[in-house]
Amino acid sequence: MSNRLSIFAITIMLISILTLPAIYHDATNHKQNFELSYEKTINNEREVREPIKIDGNEDLAFQAEYNDWPGDGSEDDPYIIEGYEINGKGYGYCISLNNINSHFRLKNNLLYDASTGIHFLNVRNGIIRNNICVNNYNGIYIIESSENIIEKNTVDSKSDLATFIDALGIMLRYSHNNTITYNNASNNDVGFFLSYSNHNLVRHNVISSNRWWGIDILGDHNLLYHNMLLKNSNQARDRGENEWDAGDPEEDGRGGNYWSDYQGADRGDGIGDEPYNISGKTNQDMYPWTDIQIMEEWIKEDEIDPRFRSRYFWLIPFMAIIAVITVVTLLALRDKNSPGY
Repeated sequence: MSNRLSIFAITIMLISILTLPAIYHDATNHKQNFELSYEKTINNEREVREPIKIDGNEDLAFQAEYNDWPGDGSEDDPYIIEGYEINGKGYGYCISLNNINSHFRLKNNLLYDASTGIHFLNVRNGIIRNNICVNNYNGIYIIESSENIIEKNTVDSKSDLATFIDALGIMLRYSHNNTITYNNASNNDVGFFLSYSNHNLVRHNVISSNRWWGIDILGDHNLLYHNMLLKNSNQARDRGENEWDAGDPEEDGRGGNYWSDYQGADRGDGIGDEPYNISGKTNQDMYPWTDIQIMEEWIKEDEIDPRFRSRYFWLIPFMAIIAVITVVTLLALRDKNSPGY
């Protein structure tokens, strides 16, 4: 019996040890495939077409079939809307999606000359990736929408001095739990505006040369770090309670943001020796980066794509249970084989 228990314990340990490299390899491939798919879409030729408006999951499914968009709306096989050049003049939008919770991706589109390049209302499970929104009043406008990812887009909007319309790069209004990452927002009136929007993650973005504010927030519990704010007329305003850093890198944190007008000194590791004050209330970036290159190295190592992490999160308690079973089994075998048992 003891031999069988020994074999069982050793087998469990081997499975655990062999599974870890496989998980790491899968994670690495997932991240590489994610990057490669992004690079591949950049050079695709775009098809010129009229603006797209979709209202509801059924309408999305119908238009996907009509336009031959791939996918079925599931998490593993989202609808793909990509490769279009859309002039939104006279429509008010280039792509407008309302009342949708099917999974989909908008990627590699060129959107221009509209009031809004991409417009969401009551949308979940969308990914907006690698789109170019130029010469619109609003680049990407998200209203009452949650759990979307906005990544690797370029937004360069125009203002209308005659009608006093603000040019907003990326706007979230009453929208929560979204991720805004790896975007470039330049030459807008406001780069990012989070209005009554909470619990959003904003990181790895370049926000530069915006005429009023780089980032403007009227909301709470948003986390912003590893962003580059460069030569905006006013870098940031925060009228809520938000976090502008992810902790001290000396204590396993990720640091804050890079501010082109930061006046402090480098404490020796690329982090400033004093906080950066945010306009609006009393918020601060406690760990501002002073060296872009060092911050970029942290960005490269920041983490595996969160969609992979959430998919395999269950492995953590699973591996812990296996470890406990193995230890208990080995202790029982030791006690059984010890003299006097």
